[in-house]
Amino acid sequence: MLGIQQLGQSSADVAKYVQKAEKALQRGRLKAALSQYLRVLHLDPGNAGAKESVAEVYASLNQPALAAEQLSEAFHHYAEKSNLSKATLTYKRLSRLRPVLPEEALLFARLSERANRREALLAYAAALNGYRTLRQDEEVIRILERLTELDPTAERFQQLADATLKQGLTQKAAAAYSGVALEFQRHGIDGSAPFAKAYELDPANAVAALGHGSALLETDPMQAARILEPLANYPSSPVEAREPYGIALMRSGRPRDAEPHIWELFELDPRSWLEKVVELIGHTIDFGDEQHAVDLSQRLEDFQRKVGMRREFVALTKRMAAERNTGPVYLEYLATLYASANHDTDLTVTLARLFDHYLATEEFERATGALERAVDVDAYEGGHQARFESLKGKVDAGRLVSLRYRLAAIGPATPVQEESQGTGNHLAVLEELMVEAELFCRYALMAQAHEALAKIREKFPFEEEHNPRLRELCITLGFEPRDAPSLRAQAGADSSHQAVGLLKRSAYSDVLLAEIGRAKAQRSPLTLLLLEFAPYSAQAGDTRASEKKLASPANAEVIVSGDLMHNAGEAICSQLRHSDLAVRYGPAQIVVLLASTAEKDALSVIDNLRRALKKTCGEQGCAPTLTAGIAEVNLDPRFDAADIATEVINRLEDALEQAKSAEAGAVYALAFSGANVRLF
Repeated sequence: MLGIQQLGQSSADVAKYVQKAEKALQRGRLKAALSQYLRVLHLDPGNAGAKESVAEVYASLNQPALAAEQLSEAFHHYAEKSNLSKATLTYKRLSRLRPVLPEEALLFARLSERANRREALLAYAAALNGYRTLRQDEEVIRILERLTELDPTAERFQQLADATLKQGLTQKAAAAYSGVALEFQRHGIDGSAPFAKAYELDPANAVAALGHGSALLETDPMQAARILEPLANYPSSPVEAREPYGIALMRSGRPRDAEPHIWELFELDPRSWLEKVVELIGHTIDFGDEQHAVDLSQRLEDFQRKVGMRREFVALTKRMAAERNTGPVYLEYLATLYASANHDTDLTVTLARLFDHYLATEEFERATGALERAVDVDAYEGGHQARFESLKGKVDAGRLVSLRYRLAAIGPATPVQEESQGTGNHLAVLEELMVEAELFCRYALMAQAHEALAKIREKFPFEEEHNPRLRELCITLGFEPRDAPSLRAQAGADSSHQAVGLLKRSAYSDVLLAEIGRAKAQRSPLTLLLLEFAPYSAQAGDTRASEKKLASPANAEVIVSGDLMHNAGEAICSQLRHSDLAVRYGPAQIVVLLASTAEKDALSVIDNLRRALKKTCGEQGCAPTLTAGIAEVNLDPRFDAADIATEVINRLEDALEQAKSAEAGAVYALAFSGANVRLF
């Protein structure tokens, strides 16, 4: 009871002294007020409010040191009670009287972390500077560790790395250097150097090992594989470690070991890992295991076909193969791939590489086979004649005779172009090249158009002087006419003339893709005709007659010759509209693309073509028999243009084969499903 009475008496005294102090302050009696506040503190030493009041009076009496002492005690009181608002006000008042002590700044930083991150960071920085001045390295390290957690930056991690390394704390220093590297990478800066330092200090640090191993993938993949193996070579290893480990194995000459890792990651994310699987195939080729490279390519091709990404696979495989010295096994696979994708230009180049390899290894029969396949794809390719000459005396003469007549059917590439100007050959070759360039221009195939025009200028250097059509073509393609630079201003004066002719087989895929895109955009039908011409001496019903003639040197004059095909092409093109297109498909074949034409309307086109053939070629006694296949393009928007082109090309060839198997002069149309076949 006595204690309660004393407590009550003390509280009453405190209130009385506070009241007296406030009255003294109102009268400007600072020392009297101070005396009363000190009595309050004597009775209640933990009264933080009284301490603040005492500090104000000391400050007014110009005694900042005593004022700061009282504010510091008040700040600690509020901090212990977790009274953030009052602690903040007291801390700021204290900082205006004197520099805060490191322990005060650290206390305020910890108190402010959740409520005011900015204030906390400033307080930590003040504490850090204070403890550095006092050389208290342990406190410095603790503050830096907390700063890297609150606001990680490369600079703070570097400071932590320096401080811990100075104390010999290599594991903590390695972790800090790893933090530097990660921050560098986050901002697009190379982090290989700090990762290397971290791994040097602590090889057991997983982050350092992963970062350093990944950084070595380009420069030292073997070392990268050794570093990454402990992190990735167990069943539950993280994906982040398996990714670089698989790449390291692949690039260090261990493609078979890398395959399970890379294929597993590819199945998880096909789009991101497609290029890496193609790279794996390339390294398998480099390792000398071409057959396994073919097996892996076929596996990848099947996967890409199922997910509708075969086109990307073909493009990446082409780029990969171009960067390597591929052998015959993989070249044979490439030939099959390009043939199925209708990449005639790539197929021709690949077959030429196969020919060169087989010729160099004296496998002449295989070399001949490669050349025969190349002639089937593009009989006009300039190197065929030289390849044919290199086979003389090395393979069976009968086989060479057959190949010679197949080349003769389209005419030798070089001698014709070397005829003196003014001859019929000169005009025919010039006309063919100009038609080709104009058609390439029409379909926006500018690289091919420039190539065709460059060939014209090389073979006929003086033609521009008297050929307005050629000058106009030069201006259209951005070439300065050699004889009249001022003609550029007249480029549009006379553009009404538009030649129609046959494109080369190598342009077929590009033009077909362009026409499919146009038909889709215009929502109009597109139909293809594949026309085959049998010479006049072939008897009706004998579908093998022309084949027999091709194998017989005595009947060389009745083979589908260059003149006959020239006349046939002229007759065909004379009946086509401006929107139609004709392509030389084989020694005796032409493909016609009929824009805005349905399958049922193609029959009347074929009737017109037959009448034109009879009129043009019949006058010379050599009207050929025309056998045709018809295929209307399936323009289903769900299908990719490349897949549509592949399907219709194959269907068109099937239609022609069925027509030929019936009788000479037959016409077959094969519908998209392949089930609705009709004979006309």
